[in-house]
Amino acid sequence: MRAAPPIELMLPSGRREQAASALLFALAGGTAAYWLQALHWLWALPAAPWVLPALAALLAACVGRRLWRPLQGRLRWDGAGWSVAPAVQAATAQVLPLGRLDLMLDLGGWMLLRGRPAAGGCARWAGVRSGEVGPVWHGLRVALFADAGSHRDVAAT
Repeated sequence: MRAAPPIELMLPSGRREQAASALLFALAGGTAAYWLQALHWLWALPAAPWVLPALAALLAACVGRRLWRPLQGRLRWDGAGWSVAPAVQAATAQVLPLGRLDLMLDLGGWMLLRGRPAAGGCARWAGVRSGEVGPVWHGLRVALFADAGSHRDVAAT
């Protein structure tokens, strides 16, 4: 079996995905607060019907925006592992080796990737569109699927 060829691509900023995350959190927070407000009305406590859901939606949107940690820079696959280098090369720039890069969602022309740093820490996310990546799109898909099989958990026998 042939290995996936090395690739390098510039990851997008992740602002659209960060906004989508904030919106989903706002909808969830507003909906939960609406139902709590409905219980509040059942108990006949006075309050404006829109205050609690609006405040909960605002708070949840802020939380959702903070939880989206984008994976930014130049994503590289060297045939053995993934790494992320800063977008601007500098003398003090450090390359972040990724212990794993997982394909979480594949919609054909858009993929959601989760990168886990090799040194540990929080997972970083990237939404990648085929139009932004260009001709390296096929190579990225090949590398993601080739790398997915190399992380199988094998029980010691």
